[in-house]
Amino acid sequence: LFTLALCGSDAAPAVSRLLTIFRDENVSYDIRACAAITLGRIGSAAKAAISDLCTALKDDTEASEVRKCAAIALGGLWPASKSKLSLMIQYLDDEDWDISEGAVKAVGIIGPDANTYLPIIVDLMNDPNADRDVRRAAVV
Repeated sequence: LFTLALCGSDAAPAVSRLLTIFRDENVSYDIRACAAITLGRIGSAAKAAISDLCTALKDDTEASEVRKCAAIALGGLWPASKSKLSLMIQYLDDEDWDISEGAVKAVGIIGPDANTYLPIIVDLMNDPNADRDVRRAAVV
């Protein structure tokens, strides 16, 4: 999966198989998380994954790492995932720091189109009680 992620949009022919891996709850959470990241790296050619990524992000019974990577992947699918921006934003200050970190990274990937939410990112960066990884993601 790592090699596919490095290929970016050239890995578009693998979207169907990556979705199969991502959807399979019998596959370990770390492999499913990698599949999500790879889908995000492929970009808008992987827009078929948006619904599944949103479902995983919203599912609080899902592994945190899968949810975090689903959020990051949604950022990578920008602008195809534009209609899901409000969903990503609602997780910026999630009580599970992994999810918050994923949402912060998604906003960073989206870039200027998400500038409205910069004050939240700055607050997280300056919050001494925020998780170190969330604060780091806010800075980067």
